Amino acid sequence: MEELTVGQLAARSGVAVSALHFYERQGLISSRRTAGNQRRYKRDRAEAGGADSHCPASRDPVG
Repeated sequence: MEELTVGQLAARSGVAVSALHFYERQGLISSRRTAGNQRRYKRDRAEAGGADSHCPASRDPVG
């Protein structure tokens, strides 16, 4: 199964990389780590809505 980097997931979902890291710390999304400690996300999760479907507040304005 193909996997996405955090930057690729951010671009596909329209959510900032920092937000994805936050959502992962909160347990809303998960990734696996490579030998170089880089995050990898399952492509099927991104295509099914990815971080945005798990984090509906991601589109809310800040302030």
